[in-house]
Amino acid sequence: MKVYAMITELAGRARYVKFGMASDPQRRLMEVQCGCPLRIEKIMYVDCGADDPAIALEAALHIEHADSRCSGEWFKWNAGSKAAAEATEALVLIGQREVGDMRVIVHDVPRPKSRYAHTVGRYRNAA
Repeated sequence: MKVYAMITELAGRARYVKFGMASDPQRRLMEVQCGCPLRIEKIMYVDCGADDPAIALEAALHIEHADSRCSGEWFKWNAGSKAAAEATEALVLIGQREVGDMRVIVHDVPRPKSRYAHTVGRYRNAA
């Protein structure tokens, strides 16, 4: 199981980070992006191996950043903050405490060529 941080930005004013768990972070990214009005710019994750360490790490991240929570699993960083660096640091520091030695994997999320590129082909064979 992997614990991820997804990062988005609102017109340079604020950054939002979503901490969560998924066995396939790239697939989860597509699911979250579909319902998120802001473009997710970056996803980073830690492979915790089993479920129990992942549950502990995600809970610790939520507790550590509780004062920044804005809605559900979304946390707000002020404009100008280095959300990616801070989220990476949180994953590493809290992850080492909860899980042990680990490596954070960071992916920039490429912009699709079209706003609806993620749905292309999905409904092709319907009907």
